[in-house]
Amino acid sequence: MSETNATQKNQVAIFPVPGMVAFEGQHHLLHVFEPRYRKMIEYCVEHEINLGLALPKRQISSPAKAASSKATIKEVLSQNQATYEASELFGAGPVNVLKKLPDGRFLVAVNIEQRVRLDQVVQSLPFTIARVVEENSCIEDAGKAEQLFCNLKELSESILKEKYSYFAERVPEDVWQSQDLEGLLIRVMEWFRLESRILQRLLEEPIVEERAAQFVEIMQVYLRQVGDDVVLEPAELEPTLIQDESEDGSDDEDNVIHVNFKTS
Repeated sequence: MSETNATQKNQVAIFPVPGMVAFEGQHHLLHVFEPRYRKMIEYCVEHEINLGLALPKRQISSPAKAASSKATIKEVLSQNQATYEASELFGAGPVNVLKKLPDGRFLVAVNIEQRVRLDQVVQSLPFTIARVVEENSCIEDAGKAEQLFCNLKELSESILKEKYSYFAERVPEDVWQSQDLEGLLIRVMEWFRLESRILQRLLEEPIVEERAAQFVEIMQVYLRQVGDDVVLEPAELEPTLIQDESEDGSDDEDNVIHVNFKTS
């Protein structure tokens, strides 16, 4: 590998997206419309560097001109929005431009291949480019991972009930055959949604078994609450539960179970 390619491999452009926590193995579709982030997409493609999708820690500046409810598409596309400080740990992967619209907006797909930690910012304007250290997740206890795989499967069956077969068909066959705990957890998280701050806490856990164990505990709290019709109050969090359902069961988004947590 040349020095240039090695440097590019170690750099990512950082896209702070409110509500977004990206795990290895996920596939994210994004609509990019801000001028600076459209430039960022072009830069990633031209220089073949990965894009990091990071949960914002805080807002550090507001747009120069607040968007009006009567603003035209042209006006919205001509100005940048709020600026955020990104979390230090996030997921990153290559960008695939699916479509560039006539007005300049991008529809892109990002396949998350790395769990990375911010090391040093090398450019902050008009968008952030940083050197990162790869800290991919790992399995430490194969026996525990196998048990947690079974737990995730059983809890998914109990919670999804008649929709479980629809869910199971959408899990890749190799995940079932190899009992890939991380692969199954990623798919379960797509159906059993948590608040972004809870997901960020899970992302911070590098050991897959520990991450899965925490998720299993949350699913158990949900199942007990729904099953017993009793509001439980875990040590730090109180869950508010919402389940969306579609009439024909054909829409993944409508079949998602949302679990919103608030600080008690």
